[in-house]
Amino acid sequence: MPKLVKFLYPPTFFVLGLLLALTFNSLVFAEETITITTYYPSPYGVYREMRAKRIAIGDTYYDAADMPWEEADADGGDIDYLADLVVEGNVGIGTTVPSYKLHVYGASDAAGNISALVQNTNANGLAFWRSRTSDGIGLNVGAGGPSYVAATILTDNGFVSAQNGLSALVMGTEGSAPIIFYTGGLNASNEKVRINASGNVGIGTTNPGRTLSVAGIIKGHSLIFSTDGVTEDSQIYATTGGVGCTSGGVAIVTTGNSTLCFKDF
Repeated sequence: MPKLVKFLYPPTFFVLGLLLALTFNSLVFAEETITITTYYPSPYGVYREMRAKRIAIGDTYYDAADMPWEEADADGGDIDYLADLVVEGNVGIGTTVPSYKLHVYGASDAAGNISALVQNTNANGLAFWRSRTSDGIGLNVGAGGPSYVAATILTDNGFVSAQNGLSALVMGTEGSAPIIFYTGGLNASNEKVRINASGNVGIGTTNPGRTLSVAGIIKGHSLIFSTDGVTEDSQIYATTGGVGCTSGGVAIVTTGNSTLCFKDF
């Protein structure tokens, strides 16, 4: 009757030989280090979700030895410790060929729909959109609060519109908000010109009650008056002589058969 012969798997002599070989190699080549790195999944794969505390992208930025991150403020690192994402080249959103540091591209959208929005925790922000129902097609930029809804813009806040239909750059506000020009800062004392909801222009005043209200001295050569906004009925101007003035002075003249009169206001 044949006898059964049992073998160890792997064979004992094979294991012993492998141990002897490894021991011998470690004695002879103790100074050599072999590192094996594997990736799973592949770095060129498609990921459903990726998370990272901070990312540096670019031909120079990717090398941690050449471009280290700060671990504390001003500790000698090249990348600021508060930065979470730094990109060396161009960034494209909606485009595979970004031509600028930030290139956002989108297909023509319906009137009033925002294509880009920069917003803070108070819901104030800067919005970019194609057009509103009352705008010409073009680039529109609006600044304001959370009251934006499609086709009505950021209520009581400002916008700049490059309108194709008018071939003009339009600046305005919604609701009753005025347009205000400041110089030297945004304090109330720095306001120089205001256009209110009635279209009145105030220079040096925040409450213009007339089409043009000026709190200050006006310097000019002449002042023309018109009863209909078109016809020049009378004029006051500085003169060096002539038109009834034998020497320099201020001339008050009327056109045609107009009458010059003075009365209480």
